Amino acid sequence: MKYRWLFLLLGLSASAEAQWIRKLHPDSLLNMNLRFIPTPILFRSPETSWGYGLGASYYFNTARGDERLQTRSSNTQFQVVRTFRQQSIGQILTDIFTPEERFYIHAYLGYRDYLDRFYGIGNATAETQKEDYRFAAWVGAASVLYRHQGKSFIGLNIRFQQMYNIRPTAGGALDTGRIPGSEGSKLLGFGPEWQLDKRDNPFAPAKGYYINTIARYQPAWQNGWFSFGSFRLDARYYRDLGREQVFASRIVFNQQMGQAPFRELAMIGGDKGLRGYFFGRYRDRSMFELHTEYRFPIWKIFRGAVFTGIGQLGEHPGQYFDVYWKGSYGAGLRILANKKERITLRIDYGRTLTGQSGVYLEFNEAF
Repeated sequence: MKYRWLFLLLGLSASAEAQWIRKLHPDSLLNMNLRFIPTPILFRSPETSWGYGLGASYYFNTARGDERLQTRSSNTQFQVVRTFRQQSIGQILTDIFTPEERFYIHAYLGYRDYLDRFYGIGNATAETQKEDYRFAAWVGAASVLYRHQGKSFIGLNIRFQQMYNIRPTAGGALDTGRIPGSEGSKLLGFGPEWQLDKRDNPFAPAKGYYINTIARYQPAWQNGWFSFGSFRLDARYYRDLGREQVFASRIVFNQQMGQAPFRELAMIGGDKGLRGYFFGRYRDRSMFELHTEYRFPIWKIFRGAVFTGIGQLGEHPGQYFDVYWKGSYGAGLRILANKKERITLRIDYGRTLTGQSGVYLEFNEAF
């Protein structure tokens, strides 16, 4: 589960002059084009309450000379945080485009000692089914993709996950041990990945489109390992409306085959999904979401956005219409930290059609 953070300090450029403090007014901030950003972190979300920590982000281009024109920027991020709900999270993630984008490499490594919430499985669970549980987990994932034509990349993805030290609520559904994964889980899966990326910018696109598909098989390597298959489609479209206005839309589809541990099921909510829902409020084998967002300038380094989304899940797509669809809407503020790369600090307020709400403080656009 991804957390949200508010960057209290925009940090220093690696080449900043000693007189940097005199330059922190809106016009000069736009021209600083920060690349290395060490940041104290303060964040709040429905899943974590208030939290604090330390992070660092580094933005770079692997190419030199004229090759830089054909190579998008890469970035590496590191965060360590602690929340008022006694949750600890550490993670390192990186997205790298090699010169002329011959290869695209994405890698993630994360650890968490986490207090989470479980409502059951299915698209019609009730609030009364809510129960807290604590667990520890390691997750590692990597994709290595080769550009075989234009902006089309194809390659292999691999993912490892170990969930252990689970402490459920006494007498709850997880405490019975009948929920797959409620007593811990291990999985190591791999499979093909295809990506078509025609966005003009990976952090805050203004035009173009993006399609990513991942198929993965997690075999039972030995006793105690889970075996199941999964497929994910993520498609996004961006239209430049002029005068720094952008219309963005996104479709996400997940489907799992076989018996997956409950934390590997598709989940609705979170800062990049239906904002307003607690991430994991609904979970099942199959999920579909549709999001739209209108982004517009406000003044100087400030941007705004309004967004809507609908979604549904079930064991398979045929169950999507068994109950009312889930929906959310909201608005947000963006603060531009790097004009060239369009790196922003994002603050969103989302509300569901049934009255739940959440505030999300993040880095870069939701999609």
